[in-house]
Amino acid sequence: MKGKLSQIIEESLKKAISVRELQLDKFPFSVIIEKPKDKVHGDLSVSIAFSLAEKCKKSPLEVASIIYKHLKPETGFIEKVEIAGGGFLNFFISKTYLCKSMIEITRKGNKFGHSNTGGGKRIQVEFASVGPTGPVHIGHSRGAVIGDVLANILEEVGYRVTREYYINDVGTQIEILGKSLMARYEEILGKKPEVLEGGYEGQYISNLAIKLKEKYGEGCLSKDVSFFSCFAVNEILVGIKKDFEDFGVRFDKWVNESELYHRGEVKNTIELLKKKGWTTLENGALWFADDVLVRSSGVPTYFASDIAYHLGKYKRKFYCIIDIWGQDHHGHVSRLGNALKVIGCDVNKLEVILYQLVSLSRRGEPVKMSTRKGEFITLREVMDEVGRDSIRFFFLMRKSSSHLNFDLELAKAQSLENPIYYVQYAHARIFSIFREAKKQFKIKNSPTINDWRELEILNEEVEIDIMKKLAFFPDEIAKIALAREPQGLTVYLQELAALFHRFYTEHRVISNNLNLTHARFVLINSVQIVLAKGLRLMGIEPRKRM
Repeated sequence: MKGKLSQIIEESLKKAISVRELQLDKFPFSVIIEKPKDKVHGDLSVSIAFSLAEKCKKSPLEVASIIYKHLKPETGFIEKVEIAGGGFLNFFISKTYLCKSMIEITRKGNKFGHSNTGGGKRIQVEFASVGPTGPVHIGHSRGAVIGDVLANILEEVGYRVTREYYINDVGTQIEILGKSLMARYEEILGKKPEVLEGGYEGQYISNLAIKLKEKYGEGCLSKDVSFFSCFAVNEILVGIKKDFEDFGVRFDKWVNESELYHRGEVKNTIELLKKKGWTTLENGALWFADDVLVRSSGVPTYFASDIAYHLGKYKRKFYCIIDIWGQDHHGHVSRLGNALKVIGCDVNKLEVILYQLVSLSRRGEPVKMSTRKGEFITLREVMDEVGRDSIRFFFLMRKSSSHLNFDLELAKAQSLENPIYYVQYAHARIFSIFREAKKQFKIKNSPTINDWRELEILNEEVEIDIMKKLAFFPDEIAKIALAREPQGLTVYLQELAALFHRFYTEHRVISNNLNLTHARFVLINSVQIVLAKGLRLMGIEPRKRM
């Protein structure tokens, strides 16, 4: 809808420029279209007159009047245009257009909202890449939801998306993991292992040690730390992959950090930085600016391998590269960008989304994220308690940059106070209405409509509001994709559900007026289509019964 209006505004401006009513050499500007908070100001508002006023040496009101003069709205799209606030152009969408939108939704079904804006361009989204040193922590699972849903939405607007998980299976923490498992293995065999400071102590380490004993008996006592590290990483990765599969999160590619070393990519990247003269040697360590690339021991840092990993992404010729990291990685963003820039990569292609972690509560009381030393609340535990759909919805209810408090009891509540229940209940209610309609009217299929005039009978304020909300769905999807902020989808679905619940409370769908009943069937069927589409984009299965 915004795209259609943007074209109308642009044509008006070009006409005004061509007849010299606006003194501009060319048309170098974009038209920003917004939705007014108060519907008295229209359905869409354009403020371009303010930004052009100084260039044209006219007041915003004069510029707006000239644009208005040359407007040629598409027949049946704009009902009226008003100039307000000294230069705002406020547009009111026609009811004809809204009725036609309901036909479009009915015909397109699940494809409504899909576009080819991306034109098949390739985007890589790397997300949820936690180190394989333990089960998936509930706090880090937010990145998995953000990445998965963002990838869904980018695909919806026509991009080809590669979903990627980077496995940090090299480094100090992996060595500590191996030592922790070795110590626990020796312990259950009755040996006295060396005291390990700062090791991993969760129950999962004991479980790994038991599994090791069951598989090899005492045959691993002579093995070195690398054996234990490898065993632990492989076993933990099996669990991570299973957790994400059950969470509804999929990946197209799993990249091991260790493979970058085996293929010589880390070494080659370091040599490239040295060759370009961007490294310094100090106290035996190799530095890039203020960060160590290679320790004095000769071992490369995580920073070095991450540069190599991202250089590989660029070599794969993605149109855009998106990293989704926890807020604790904020310091890594600029240094990685600087390294890639001096190598010659276009850093404008790299986008980093930082998300805040999650805290848990029950009825407003904080829940400790660590139950006791070495143990923490896992994604699996919370999935078992509240279900994956509730987690996915709640994790998208705040912007990525905002802290999220997840109330476990609210997420389980079978009441309208629970946001996901509220949305699902609207969807299920519509199915309930159609079940009743099938009994009463012997209807076998979803309602169909061929003539938009059959919907002109829908005159209630809430009916018009619902049609407007539905008609804006493709714009909302495009906006979310552009902003890389899937939180907007939860807001939209809750607002649409609220409109439907209000309609259901104030009006009867099935009445003695068969024409009105049919029109309302089409309306609520359109609501059901869009609710289901939105939920599925979030990786949530719409419910037909509650």
